[in-house]
Amino acid sequence: MSRNALARAVLVVAITACSDPTTPPPPEVVPPATYTPSPDGDGELTPVPGFPGPAQTLGSAYHTSVLGGTGAADGSVWVAYTDDGELDIRRDRTLTVERFDPERAGGTVVARVTVRPMTFGANWLRHVALCSHPSGELTLAVFTSIAGERTPAALSLTRFAADGSVLGTGYIDEPGVRMVGDHAAYFFGNDLDCVSEGEDVFLAAITDGVRLYRVASDLGVRWSQLVMPITNRLGLVAIYDTHIRVVADGNGGAATAMTLWSVDRAAFALPHALPARLDVTELAQAVIEGLTLSEFNAGSYKTAELPPGKPPVWTIATAGVPADREPAVVTAVQRGRLLGESSNLAREMANEPSNTLTPREFARRAEALVAGCGLSFEVLDENRIAELGMGMLLGVARGSNEPPRLMVFRHNPPGAPAAPVLGLVGKGITFDTGGISLKPADGMERMKDDMAGGSAVVCAMRAIALLNAPIRVIGIVPTTENMPGGRAIKPGDVLKSAEGKTVEVINTDAEGRLILGDGLWYARQLGATHLVDIATLTGAIVTALGKLTSGLFGTPQSWVDIVRRVADRAGDRMWPMPLFDDYRDQIKSDIADMANTGGRPAGSVTAALFLKEFTGGLPWAHLDIAGTAWAEESKPYLPKGPSGVAVRTLVELAFTSQEWA
Repeated sequence: MSRNALARAVLVVAITACSDPTTPPPPEVVPPATYTPSPDGDGELTPVPGFPGPAQTLGSAYHTSVLGGTGAADGSVWVAYTDDGELDIRRDRTLTVERFDPERAGGTVVARVTVRPMTFGANWLRHVALCSHPSGELTLAVFTSIAGERTPAALSLTRFAADGSVLGTGYIDEPGVRMVGDHAAYFFGNDLDCVSEGEDVFLAAITDGVRLYRVASDLGVRWSQLVMPITNRLGLVAIYDTHIRVVADGNGGAATAMTLWSVDRAAFALPHALPARLDVTELAQAVIEGLTLSEFNAGSYKTAELPPGKPPVWTIATAGVPADREPAVVTAVQRGRLLGESSNLAREMANEPSNTLTPREFARRAEALVAGCGLSFEVLDENRIAELGMGMLLGVARGSNEPPRLMVFRHNPPGAPAAPVLGLVGKGITFDTGGISLKPADGMERMKDDMAGGSAVVCAMRAIALLNAPIRVIGIVPTTENMPGGRAIKPGDVLKSAEGKTVEVINTDAEGRLILGDGLWYARQLGATHLVDIATLTGAIVTALGKLTSGLFGTPQSWVDIVRRVADRAGDRMWPMPLFDDYRDQIKSDIADMANTGGRPAGSVTAALFLKEFTGGLPWAHLDIAGTAWAEESKPYLPKGPSGVAVRTLVELAFTSQEWA
């Protein structure tokens, strides 16, 4: 393959940077210790706080007396060494730090400072780390110990000027560093490495695990974090460029790498020869979708851990793509990137705590997300909702101090035909206590994601507009809280829907279908010809299908089949469920047109039949994502947390109208 052909096959997708690990939350700064110069001008460390006797430095010099070195910005070299390489754990000796210029004759020493006395540990691993800075200064980190002991007590820090003068000293003295036990520093023991970040230092040390510190130029610790536990506290550690690498864990374990902040660019190479059933554009889109989905971080509110790394610029490399297919591959990569981003945005909203994502805030964020996308966006407040007669939505909202909202999205591309019009309706319960029919406390915190269906519709509408789907699409998201306030609906109450049908409330925890019913009606009023609703609706679907597959209901069967095929292509697992009319007997009411629940038997089926009452006989599909909206445990393809399920399915439906219009 020619160089030009290979160059044409490389596709680069720029991404939005995530949080920068060089600016973590500001913790309490640890003040540096005092440095006292000795009469002869050499440096002397003050005693370790809380330990008897003078400070000693625990080094590692078995077979060699050179403990470490690093290059300076001006081409000179800093080296740390001891007076000899003898193995004697109780002998005091001197650590010398020199800066020399290899360009001068014989490598002239331009600075020298000694730190004494010190005690060696009985091992051959390095316990000294040197880090040079753009200013020409040097940071020296050394494990320190009590005189005559081989167990480390603290990390000693010294800052040198370019001329070798000592600018300051300090200690990192915390329980994780103060280890006790013969194994702690004998033959394996503690290891240490560092890398500069401007005038700061990233310091990696094996203590009670792999600990990472960021140390300022005044030797104050900006933050620290235990990033990896190490069995038996033994091992080697190296920090370089973007990774910490642990070479051994004391049990003979394999090498382990941990990314702390990411590289600027990463490549993914597609196979040269593809099976006939695979199209290179579909594969390229799937790859970039997966890479983009991997960027999501569920720990957005954590302050005591390292923030996630900035994702790289992804490069998708392909070989052997005909020149006339290259534009299609580029388009597929761009499409996959947008779909992955939209899924991540839906995950972010579903992950938000309910005290920050109230119904009004949900609507505000949705408006911000779709701004500039070409969508028409409208928010109906509680007064307008009442004017429309949406008694079910207003009924659910009665128990909360937060007023409800109804979000309306319209995608009307120029030249689009009058029909079909795809209507997407998403459940937007920002927190579900169950209302008067209160849920158990165990697991209730997860009910913040009861608006995952609504967030899927919001982000799908964003992608539909940005990708310029060729048909008209309407998005409806009714949003409220389900709370047990003094005005909350009660079992036995009767609500009147915007459709005009009456509903007896049997269980206030069956609230999602109530707000969806009014939402489906409104989508019809706006001209929808085909309907899809999506909701974390029933626990019964989890019992039936578990956490891996969403339930798919609807009529007619041809529409259900289309939705399933599209979901398969989009990467969302869905399974068709029965919707026999005989099940409707379970939601009959003695006082109203229907009840809002038919009890436990076939609970997901009766919930879907309730929604069918508000579809007006239009082609309709119902996606019950109660089991798939949140991953309870991490998998290789999906981390624990919100999944962003069905965003890609809803988007793809808007591009398949030739199959169902």
